[in-house]
Amino acid sequence: MVIGDEALRTTVFEAQKEGLRIAAHIIGDEAISRMVSVFAEARRSVGGPDLRHRIEHCGMIRRSDFPAIKEAGIILSFQPSFIVSEGSWIESRVGKTRLGEVYAIRRALEADIPVCGGSDSPIESPSVLAGMWGAVTRRGFTADQHLSAYDALSLYTSRAAYASFEEDTRGTIEAGKQADLVILDRDPRLVSPDEIRHIAVR
Repeated sequence: MVIGDEALRTTVFEAQKEGLRIAAHIIGDEAISRMVSVFAEARRSVGGPDLRHRIEHCGMIRRSDFPAIKEAGIILSFQPSFIVSEGSWIESRVGKTRLGEVYAIRRALEADIPVCGGSDSPIESPSVLAGMWGAVTRRGFTADQHLSAYDALSLYTSRAAYASFEEDTRGTIEAGKQADLVILDRDPRLVSPDEIRHIAVR
C-alpha cells in the first residue's frame, strides 16, 4: 500500500462527494480488500450517482471479496497482456495452489461483476489481439479461468465502453454509434485460440 488507510479513505470520500471517478492501481489481494472496503463505505455513506470506480490490474482477488465488489459497483479493469508476459514465471512466484486466483477474469464475469480490458502500454504491448490471446489461452496459468474469444473481445469493446460511460456511443457496431472500429483479416471468434495473436489489422 502506497497510501495509508486514512489518506485513502479521505481521498475516496472527497471524490465520491464531488462525483469524480477513481481508478486505483492494485495487484495484491490485501490491498484490493482494503480498497473494496473503502469504496463500499463511501458509496453507503456519501451516496450519489454510480461513478463506476475501477480497480486496475486486479492481480489477485480473494474469492470472499467478489460479493462486496459487486455490491459496491466496482469495475475490475484487467490487463490480459500481463498473462502473456508473466506466464513463464508466475507459478514460481505465487505457487501452484494460488495460480487460479491470478487474473481471474472468468470468475468476475460469472459473479456478474463489470469488467473491462486494457494493455498497460507502454509497460506492456498495446496489441489488443495479443491481450485477447492471453485471456483465451492463459498460457502458464490455470485453464479454468480462460475466456472465450467473444468474451475476450468484449473486454476491449462493449465492456470498455461501459467502464468509460460511453456505452451509448461506442463499443458495439450498431446504428447511431460512432464508427470506432478496426478491420481484421480474420474473425478472432472463428480461428483456433493460438491463431488470435497472429491476426492482422487491415
